[in-house]
Parts: sequence; C-alpha cells; structure tokens
Amino acid sequence: MSWNVLRKWPIFVDANATRQAITMAEARGAWQPSQPKEHTMSLLSQQLPGLALGLFRIMFGILWLDAALQKAPWVINPQGQRFGWLSNWIWQEIQHPTFDLYKKFLETVVMPHNTLNPFFGYLSFCVEMALGLSLLLGLLTVLSGIGGALWQFNIALGSYSVPGEWYWIWPLLLAPHLVFAHSHAGRVVGLDGVLQLWLAQAPMGKTGLGRLLLRCM
Repeated sequence: MSWNVLRKWPIFVDANATRQAITMAEARGAWQPSQPKEHTMSLLSQQLPGLALGLFRIMFGILWLDAALQKAPWVINPQGQRFGWLSNWIWQEIQHPTFDLYKKFLETVVMPHNTLNPFFGYLSFCVEMALGLSLLLGLLTVLSGIGGALWQFNIALGSYSVPGEWYWIWPLLLAPHLVFAHSHAGRVVGLDGVLQLWLAQAPMGKTGLGRLLLRCM
C-alpha cells in the first residue's frame, strides 16, 4: 500500500464519523426548526410584577395608618369630641344618606343624640391601624386585603352621596385590596414570604393552624 493511499484513510474515517453524527442528529430531530412552546395560561393564573405590587401594598398601608391616626382617640376636633373628624364626617353621612336604612343605623346606634358612640370610634381606629400595619409589613396580607375591601365598602355605603365625593374614588380604593389578597402581595417585600418559607419546613406548617396561616398570607 502506497503512502498516498495511507494518507487518505484519516480523511475517510473522519468523513464517515461526520456522516454518522449528522444521520443520528436528523433522526433525533435536532435539525428540525424549533417550534415555540405553547403555554396554556388562564387570566386567573397570570402573575403580577412582584416588586411593583409590594411597593403599591406598602403605600396603601401608609394610607391606612394616616387615616387611623387622624381619627385616634386622643385627637380632639373643634367641637370638643374625640376621634378627630370622624364624628363630623358621620354627621355629613346622616345629612346626605345613600340608603335610609343605613342612615337609621348611624342615627340610632353609631351616633345617637349627635354624640359618637365611643365603641365605634375605637372600632374604626383599631381596624384601620390593623389594616395599615398588615399591609405595610406584608403580614397576613390575604386577610387584610379582604378585610380592607369590606371596610372600604362599608365606608362607601355612607359616603357615596356626600357632596364633593367623587364616585370613582370608592372602586379605586376597594379594588387594590382584592388584588393584594388574590396575588398574595405580602410574599414580596413582606413578612409573609419569610413566614411561608418557615412554615414549609417547620412541623407547625403541617398542623391546622399552620395551614390556616398559609391561607391568610
């Protein structure tokens, strides 16, 4: 066998190996154009941007804290009554009722004899402080989201017909709370994310109380 023939063997071997590799790749579909993956996603399964939603939640927490402190028990209004401007606002709701039944409730239970019942003053202050701290810290956000929406609905029942109130303000204040609850907004920039990881590893997470806490955050 001449040297020229021997020199052609490596080329022959390399060509065969390359041809076999191409054949195997074609059999596996490597040379076929890639097809885009189809993602089936319902409207309810889409995720919202985490950081933006977390900051929006914190803003609403500050809003509730500010509203609560304006109606704190130690804040005295010009008429000499406690709980800030709360009694004056309820008086306006009585003068401009949206529903007669709600007006009677305000007149006879919440503010009898034009004097605010202290129970409802403390109730308003405590509820709004709890909502503010929950949303600010991102703690039990599902619970505060649902509770905040219901509390805003309660306020809207009395305030909707007060002159100067923009009717769109109530859905704009109510809807974000439902978004916070549905998207578990406390798990981003909040304590719910830390507690969720802890409950996933701790024995308490497998108890009834642990599962209940997970549903609330």
